[in-house]
Amino acid sequence: MPANKYALIRYRVIDECLTNKYRPFPTKEELRRACEDALYGSQNQRVSISTIEKDLFAMRNDVALGYEAPIEFHKSEKGYYYSEEGYTIKKVPLGEEDIEALRFASQTLYQFRDIPAFQSFRQLISKIREHVSLSQDEFDSGYLDHMLFDESHKSIGDRNIPDILKSIREHSVLSFKYSFHNPSKPQKEYFLEPLLLKQFRLGWYVIGKDRREDRIKTFGLDRMSDLEIQEEYFAPPAFNAKEYFKDTFGISHHNKDIQKVELAVSSSIANYLLSAPWHPSMTRIGFDGKDHIISLDLVVNMDLVNEIMTWLPDVKVLAPKELREEVIKRCERAIYINSLTT
Repeated sequence: MPANKYALIRYRVIDECLTNKYRPFPTKEELRRACEDALYGSQNQRVSISTIEKDLFAMRNDVALGYEAPIEFHKSEKGYYYSEEGYTIKKVPLGEEDIEALRFASQTLYQFRDIPAFQSFRQLISKIREHVSLSQDEFDSGYLDHMLFDESHKSIGDRNIPDILKSIREHSVLSFKYSFHNPSKPQKEYFLEPLLLKQFRLGWYVIGKDRREDRIKTFGLDRMSDLEIQEEYFAPPAFNAKEYFKDTFGISHHNKDIQKVELAVSSSIANYLLSAPWHPSMTRIGFDGKDHIISLDLVVNMDLVNEIMTWLPDVKVLAPKELREEVIKRCERAIYINSLTT
């Protein structure tokens, strides 16, 4: 089973402890403390002794890791060490599958090359490439000519990502001016306690608590200007991003009840929609001989309405009534606008 990112960090810390010639033969407790400090710092979270025992076993025996680390316990020194002089997991050669995975990751990250926050990942890939002694041509071989990413994702708001990420990590207040899509609404200044960055439909959004209204709100990065990190900090709330968005589709969030949405979907697109479901609750519940009946349990918001509109006329809203009426109203307005003569 592949190791998770926390386990990989612990393996690296354990390796550094075992190769530290100034503090040889670390005990389990010393390894535990070192891993805890590396992962959590001053946060009140712990790494257990049993976790360290499992890590030592995995580093020795997990074939998938490829370390086969010669970790031994020295009885007289009462600590652990590498029985093979000069050993370190940093020198473990990468297999062809590992290199292929890194090649793919490198080219995937390349599409974000103009976003400052992601440039460090490209630098990291370069360091790994140098470590495994591959030239740039060898590393990119087979990918540059066979992968094409959508270039339409670039947004003027991308430049704000590094400062917003910094503010989220440091729990510092953000100030910015915000322009609305509706030109009749004047630009407004906000002071925000940022909690999360989220991407949707190739756009980036920041979710945080509006200090004036004392509630969670969402802002599109492309409409933010004059952004500044304030020298004012806030205590991070108990905010769970997955929990916050679990009953919604898209980025807009409203404190409304979950509703059962039923759609009649034509056979020509039903399998396609189900192959990339809008929401985890999206399921096929029937077939009326013509259309597939698809059900979702979620909060009805503008993002859901917009998504339904993009699939007309192959999607028909069966329930709830209010959603069907909203779709009809938009269709009627579209017909009216497009029927006007110039």
